[in-house]
Amino acid sequence: MERFIIEQGNFTLTSTAGLGLVGIALEKYTNIRFLDKKLTYHHGIFHSDILKTYVGLLCQGKSDFEAASGLKEDLFFQQAMGLSSVPSHARLRQRMDEYASIYETTIIQSYVDFLAKAKPKFSKTTSGHIPLDIDATLLDNSYSKKEGVTASYKRIHGYMPLAAYFGAEGYCLGFELRPGNQHGQTGAKAFLKKLIKRADQVSPRNKILFRMDAAHDATENFIELEAGNEIHAAGIDYLIRWNPRNKLLKEEKDYWYQVATQKEAWVKHREGYKEAIFDITAERFIKGTQDGGTYRRIMRLREFTIDENGQELMFPEITLEGWWTSLDLPCGEVIELYNARGTSEQFHSEFKTDLDIERLPSGKFATNSLVFSCAVLAYNILRWMGQNGLVGRKAPIRNPAKRRRIKTVMQHLMYVAAMFIKSGRRLKIKFSCNSSISNIYQELYYRTAYG
Repeated sequence: MERFIIEQGNFTLTSTAGLGLVGIALEKYTNIRFLDKKLTYHHGIFHSDILKTYVGLLCQGKSDFEAASGLKEDLFFQQAMGLSSVPSHARLRQRMDEYASIYETTIIQSYVDFLAKAKPKFSKTTSGHIPLDIDATLLDNSYSKKEGVTASYKRIHGYMPLAAYFGAEGYCLGFELRPGNQHGQTGAKAFLKKLIKRADQVSPRNKILFRMDAAHDATENFIELEAGNEIHAAGIDYLIRWNPRNKLLKEEKDYWYQVATQKEAWVKHREGYKEAIFDITAERFIKGTQDGGTYRRIMRLREFTIDENGQELMFPEITLEGWWTSLDLPCGEVIELYNARGTSEQFHSEFKTDLDIERLPSGKFATNSLVFSCAVLAYNILRWMGQNGLVGRKAPIRNPAKRRRIKTVMQHLMYVAAMFIKSGRRLKIKFSCNSSISNIYQELYYRTAYG
């Protein structure tokens, strides 16, 4: 066996060359540096350096502040992220605690600016809309005394943030951290107002379809979304699951069974299973006011007398579902549009596992809220890198897809080994001769830097 010769060269190696793409994206598509003009910096570290350092860590899947330890010796990290100086982990935590609310305002505007300026492709639904899916998810922070950690409806202690994903690719347009015991509809009206403005900034020429679950079956949401057409001229529609709010659900089913029979809506799909789909119009108003109107609702009933295994049931099994919508489409197509919303669960998973932010790093609610906003910016940058670098003929992954999981983007574009060279007053990143990602990296970098 041939023996190796061990040597040490006068160059720097990095295992995270993808940070070069993150840094140039922040520089070109966001205005984080403007924060330094608003706030006086102290201890020799710019406020923008604090935020860019943390976003750089999140893009590597590191959410804890201690991950910043040792970055002062990492010359590539400093150059790639465009930092004047690198904060210690203690300074990072201290500054994020001190300026949490001010930093968060800047970061939120940054991730909206990023989507508006980078102009990623947003896939549309069959109806020609760009979907905007709103959903709450549970962050398990059990056995901790963090501010805002309370028992959720699932009896697990944690947070219950409300997320909004834009386009079939799942770009995040908002992620609002909330205590675990806060109902999804509480504060939803204000959240919708923000989302309408952000959607108009990001994609002003496309129709938007808001899709929400039964927790958001509220007349005030219908009114707010219809009013949003004045802000977003291209048009806003909504599709919200119906919440019966009726404890006597058996009587509710019996009533709608009779309505379906009167409308002759029943269709037999197989022996022992039939289905009825029809629409109605119903008036609803905010309690104690005249605010409201007439709205369309799609109804679906299913009756099983024989289960899928061929076993006859002693009593018929009836299911009842409904969806409120402003869409003027066939009932079956509306239901299919709502079912496509289920992909948002995958996006929740990528935040929790790939970016490692389920168990948040701070004991302060405001700081954790800032952490989440930074995670949204990191998530959108990684999603954009995956869409532009890992989807298509040149991509090293052969199976076709419209998007790549955040973890896949990290593996192929973030954790790339390269040489970092300072020569002739110039900075170089040099990949190995057998690198399968160098051409994609180069194209992405030059398109962002000079495009």
